[in-house]
Parts: sequence; C-alpha cells; structure tokens
Amino acid sequence: MISKNNILSYYFISIFLILISQLSFSQEKMDTMLFKTDFFDIENPVNLTLIFNVTELKRNKDDKNYLSGTLIYFSEDSTKITKNVRIKARGNVRKRHCNLPPFWININDPSINREEIADAKKIKFVSDCNYAKIYDEFVLKEYLAYKIFNLLTNKSFRVRLVNLKLVNTNNQNKESISLVFMIEPVELLTKRLNSMPLKMDNLNFYQMDSLSMDIISFFQYMIGNTDFAIHDRHNVKLLISKDFRENRPFPVPYDFDYSGLINTFYALPEEFFEISNVKERYFRGMCRSDSDFIKLIDYFLEKEDEIKSLIISFEYLEEKPKKEMLDYIEQFYLELKDPDFIKKIRTTCKKTTAKV
Repeated sequence: MISKNNILSYYFISIFLILISQLSFSQEKMDTMLFKTDFFDIENPVNLTLIFNVTELKRNKDDKNYLSGTLIYFSEDSTKITKNVRIKARGNVRKRHCNLPPFWININDPSINREEIADAKKIKFVSDCNYAKIYDEFVLKEYLAYKIFNLLTNKSFRVRLVNLKLVNTNNQNKESISLVFMIEPVELLTKRLNSMPLKMDNLNFYQMDSLSMDIISFFQYMIGNTDFAIHDRHNVKLLISKDFRENRPFPVPYDFDYSGLINTFYALPEEFFEISNVKERYFRGMCRSDSDFIKLIDYFLEKEDEIKSLIISFEYLEEKPKKEMLDYIEQFYLELKDPDFIKKIRTTCKKTTAKV
C-alpha cells in the first residue's frame, strides 16, 4: 500500500521534473519546418526531393557536423516549397552497417506559423540502408512496427511513408528514388500529448506510468525487441504530462530494427538476456498481479484482428515478408492464449528496482 508521504513525494518530484524539462526544452534553438497537424495521419506517401552531397554522408557517417542541402516538396495546393536544410547520419549500429544510414534533417529557415500548423526543427528519416531488395523490406517492416504500436496507444510516434528522391551533388546530380519513412518530430508528439520531454537518466521501469510501461513491455515482447532501456533512455523518449494529475513520466519507444519481427542481418541479441537470436522472445516488463496481467492479455487479444489486418492490407510489402510478419505475430498470440503464459513471463519479469 502506498503511504500518503510517498504520494506527496511523487507529486513534488513530478513538479520538479516538469519544471526542469520545461527549462531545457525552451532553451533549445527552434529551427522549424511546418506540418499540418494531420500530416502523420495520412497513409499515402509524401513526395520529397533532397539535394545534397550523398557521397559525403556515406563516407563520413560518424561526422557530427551537418551537411548542407536543399529540401523540395509541394504543399496541398501544389505550391513548390524549397527549404535550406542540414543533414546528419543517425543510429549507432546502422551507421556502422549501412551504406546509407538513417539520418536527421534539420530545417534552417522557419516559415510563418499558423494556428492549424505545428512546427518541428529536426526530422528523423529511416532509409533503406543498402541496395539489396531485402533492405527495402526491413524499412517497410519497421514502419509497420510503428503502426502496430499506434494501434495500441496514442503515446507513440506516428510515421509517414516518403517517396524520397536523393540528388547527389557529388556525382553529377545522380538521382535515386526509394520508399522510406519519416518519424513524427518530438515537438509534434509533445504538443499532441500535452507533455514535455524529460531529459533525465537513472530512472527505472517502476518509476514510469504503470499502464504505459506495461503496454510497451507487452508490445516489445510481441515484436521480439530487447533493445531498449529506461535508465539511459536507450531507444525511448521520456515524456511527462503537463497535467499535474498524471504525475509519472511515460516512455515512448522508437527504433525497432533489432526486433525479431524485422530480423535484420545486423541485429544481435544482448548476452545478458540469454537468448541465441533476436527472434527469441524475452519479457522485460515489471512483475504484476495475475489480474493486471490478465487485463493486459485481454487488451492485446482485442487488438489481434486489427494488427493482422494492418499487415495484410499494407500494399507496399510483398506477400513473402508479409507472411513472415504474420507468422511471427501469430506465434505471440498463441503464447498469449496459453494458460501458462503468465507463469512463463514471471520467470523474467522485473521484481526489483534494478536498472532496466
């Protein structure tokens, strides 16, 4: 039972965390690009052209300096919009493995803000990594992982497919076109969720909003992903609501390329979890009561048909990789329906306040 003193402590800690987060967030330079607020709700790919020295990005992926470039796209009324941008590679593992790693685009010239438009200064793009066809499949599978999580909670990053034309200024303006996706910028996410980023390490699962943490833990188990952590904010953004009644932070996960659902060539399991490959599932959530686990199981069972329909109806992925995803999701649901499932996840669930 939680004492009155503990409740007061959580309340005052939450106020402190919000004030610290607000201070750090407001001090960041707000170079912006403008989006209609429903931009990431649209299913059709958006067409973008990015003109820069692609060769240099590939050659110096670890360079912390941005490359200059130009972004061209068209508004809804077909007006051509050209913006000066800066480009930098992101993703520690993918920078080592990929010919063209995921990258940031930083917008240099903010436009006039309007009430119905949200702004963002940095945008994450997930690219096709290498030239083989299977890398295109990896991108689309990861896109679907984000979309699956969107079905489970609104406390999630939205994504949008992009028909991206790259124009390499170092190679006679050679063009290449690929289907990639962009991730909702944190400015849009926080505005949508009435929250603020929390840039604080050494927090743990048990200090998070319990329902958010439990949904994430089941989702990560479903897709076979152990590549995340709260204590150092690895592959999660921590947010805290501006509503003081919601006094615990909540994590929002991203980067699912190490999951069994996607099963990339470069994904390796952490030795700590004693699994031989990333397709093996390992439950990393908190230990809960049987009744709480049953509620989570029922919630995920309610989403089964919707999740499978999402994959089946996705027109940009061929049948073989679709079947691979469906088979992997089906394995999860067979486990979920097993009477011994709760007993199984109790063997690895977190019983202490250790860093996780």
